[in-house]
Amino acid sequence: MTRNKRLLYALVMFGLVFCAVYILFFSKTELTLKNRNVRDNPAKAITLKSGDYLVGHDLKPGYYDITCLSGKVSLGDDMRMSSGDKWINYAVMDGTTLTIEGHGKLRFSPAAFRPVHEISDHQYAIKHSANYIAGKDLPAGDYRIVAKGLSESESVEITLFSSIHADHNSATYNLTADNNERNIHLEKGNLLSIIKHKQHEKDNILLLLTLQR
Repeated sequence: MTRNKRLLYALVMFGLVFCAVYILFFSKTELTLKNRNVRDNPAKAITLKSGDYLVGHDLKPGYYDITCLSGKVSLGDDMRMSSGDKWINYAVMDGTTLTIEGHGKLRFSPAAFRPVHEISDHQYAIKHSANYIAGKDLPAGDYRIVAKGLSESESVEITLFSSIHADHNSATYNLTADNNERNIHLEKGNLLSIIKHKQHEKDNILLLLTLQR
């Protein structure tokens, strides 16, 4: 092997090693509509307890259905969860830190991406905190939202984002026992985020969405 060939071989090998190291340690998995499905979702099932977790190292990025298996925990700054509580279609972004506090366990399962349950013609029911895409998980359009079963200390936070990336906050509404109804407009591609703030998991807290004809 000539000197030039050896040099070329060394450069090729260096390039391959550099690419492998970059992909392994620096390349980030972006969450988009293209991988927001059962086949392409990069999420991997895992059970976590209290602690700080680096996404991409301690758990895979992706879209998750989260279930509180036991105890009471807080997931980031957004929500307190108790045994039996769920969060549907939760996006875990690569390179971020996921903080879990409290005493209990959370099961992270790859999201099933089930559409919002239609209980009757043009009426939909949501039982748990969740993130849904208009035009994909439920039809786009004008909705009348009613929160059922809220006590004085409980509320439902509804946030509308212009896209799946949740980087442009369009509007936020809080439904309470005294103010439990709201009209919203969902355009195709909008992200609808629903967070239920409650003391304990209660299945009788129900969000009804009626599509206006």
